Formats: sequence, structure tokens, C-alpha cells
Amino acid sequence: MTRINFSNGVKRTLAERNGFRCSFPGCDSATIGPGATPQDVISTGVAAHIHSASPGGPRGQATLAPQDLHSIRNALWLCANHARVVDAKRGAEFPATLLHSFKTAHEARIAFEQRGVSFKFGWLQSLVVQESPLFTPGSRLDFGRTTIIVGRNASGKTALCEWLAGCTEISFLKRWSPIGKKRKRTQVRYEALNPLPLAWTVRIYEKNNIQFDVDGLATPRLNVPFVFIHAPERPYRRNPEDETISAYLARWLRIDVALVHNIVRSLATRGGHHIHNPHFVKQNDQEALLVDVDGTRPGLDFHDLSDTEQIRVVIEMAVELARFEAERQPTILLVDCMARFDCRHFQDYADFIAAQTRQFQAVVTAVVEDTLPAVSPLDGLHVARLRGNVADVTIE
Repeated sequence: MTRINFSNGVKRTLAERNGFRCSFPGCDSATIGPGATPQDVISTGVAAHIHSASPGGPRGQATLAPQDLHSIRNALWLCANHARVVDAKRGAEFPATLLHSFKTAHEARIAFEQRGVSFKFGWLQSLVVQESPLFTPGSRLDFGRTTIIVGRNASGKTALCEWLAGCTEISFLKRWSPIGKKRKRTQVRYEALNPLPLAWTVRIYEKNNIQFDVDGLATPRLNVPFVFIHAPERPYRRNPEDETISAYLARWLRIDVALVHNIVRSLATRGGHHIHNPHFVKQNDQEALLVDVDGTRPGLDFHDLSDTEQIRVVIEMAVELARFEAERQPTILLVDCMARFDCRHFQDYADFIAAQTRQFQAVVTAVVEDTLPAVSPLDGLHVARLRGNVADVTIE
């Protein structure tokens, strides 16, 4: 097969979408400027291929058809220097999922700047399980814009989400403290860009002995420049007389009750995916959350919704919070509550979450592969599969 090049139109559009600036984190060099005479313009930018222009090139061509390989979705605007850097060693140090993150983040930054809003770049690259009671040592999870973790029950999906959420909420890590002599400690290493490379390690020896290293140095506490928003499985609902609905939702999402009220107001103003007009009211001297859910009677009390309908409400609240946080700092949304969804609803919400990840990353868990949406290498969506039994689970 001959080399597949981008058309001049694709190159021009790509350069304009990126403000004629290099997309490589920390570079941001101008790639266009004045030449020797008033009529001359010099361009030093390169429309680099994410998946290779030729068979056997850096990062390969995956399963992409020729029309996909020369589309703008496969193009990344770089300065001439970084175009060489990302292709060195056959692109081994810069996989396609990472280059998609560069593209997404830089274009989001340009869009933010047009609105007069600053944008902080951050990207979670990988998690390596160095020691744990679940995984084979050295198991590695790489992250895309949206990462779907597929595995049967008790294969480690929730553990991975909690080890991520634990980077900003230590109570998630305490759950993994060794109990008894036979249970192994847990040690996890994380790698990110912010925009320069950043790595940190968490070691869980016991509930009151959790150690942190950042870039190889011991630190009193973990203060990483990321926000993790966790939507886990639905917790047990206490007696409404003992716990208000806003307190229940706060406990579900591990956030402050006041924040729950403000998320609901924001969601009502902006509109949701299948959730509309949520609002708190007083009914019989008790707090109630009334909400319109597509396919149900408008204005139902949250308590009268089915389990999956309640989960849909919480997912859209979590997405709304992630959207807000991502305008201020790098954000990762963790959705570990869709196991009860059927194929249609899972695919619908996976697509909805993926469509929001122009601004933030997302991790979604799934029990069966049949529920997965159609995946294209150009979508920035990465699927990781958990194989094996407890203590020997691997990540593929």
C-alpha cells in the first residue's frame, strides 16, 4: 500500500483548529510567522499521523480504512521537532491513545482561550499494579479519553476505580489495607502528564499506614493536580427519616450535601441527557427530589424511580460535576455503576459519557463485552479486558 497523505485542506483546517501552535504538552510553539519579505510566510508546522501513513510505520494502522487514515481525526498538529520526537523508536513511547490525548487537550485549550478562560492540561497515562491481592504483579492499565474496563464480577474493576479515586480521597485506599497474614499489601504506580511527566506511587501497608511517593520522593500526603469524581454502585438507602435524599446522594458520590444541591440546579439549567428539570421540594415535611426521566411520568420522586433510573440520575449528576471541575483543573470521571444496565442503555450512556470527554477523561466499567459500543481507534476510546482469577488477574 502506498503512503496515505493528508490533503492540503485537511492540513489547513488542522492548523487553524490548533491556532497554528504545536499540540505537544509544554511546547505550544508558534508554527507560522513572517518570512524574509512582507509577502512571505514561513510555516514550520507538521500534520503528523497518529496512526501511520504507511504499513509498518510508527504506531501501525490498526484496522483503519484508507479514508480514515487520511482524515483529520487521524491528524495531530505539531512543530517540526516534536513531529520527529513522537515517531522516534517507531512511536513506542507515544502510543495512539496518548497522541489522541494531545490532540483533544490542545484543541480544548484553544477553545477555552477563545472564551477567555485559562486551561490546565493534565492527562492520566497509566496505572501499574506492582503488588496487590487481585492482580498479577506488573499489570498495566493505559488510559484513553474514555477507557472501558471489561471484566466479570470480582475481577478487579471496582478495585481499579477505587485506587484511582483514592488519589484524592484516602478512605478508598483504606478499604484495601491487608487483613490477616495472608493478604498482600497493595502498591500502585501512576503516570501522568501535567504537562511534563509526573509519576506517583501509593503503598497500602495497613489502614493507618499508607505511604506516598511523588516522582520518587516521599511526601506527607498525595497532592496530585487531578480531580477524581467517582460514581460507584448504589449504596444502601437508609430510612428517609434519618437521611435526606440530598445526604444520600452526597454519600453516594462522596461529596458535600451543599454541592449536591448546586449540581441539581446546574443540571436543571443546562439540561441533561435523559434527565430533565430536577429540583428539590418539601413534601410532608421531608425533602424530595423530583425529576423528569425520559420514558417515565414527569415529576416523579427520586424514591419512585427504578434502580437503573436512579443510577441514570446519578451518572448525569457526576458528568455535570466533571464538566464543571474540568474547566478549572484536570479531571477524571469514574463510572462504576452501570452493571445493571442492559445493552441498549449501557451503549447509550457510554456514548454520552464519551461525547463529554473533550474536557475530561472517563473510566467506565462493564461486566459483559456485548454491552460495549462500537469502537473506532480514532475515537480516543480504549477498551481494557480483565482476565483470570483472583490473585492472578491480568489486564489486556
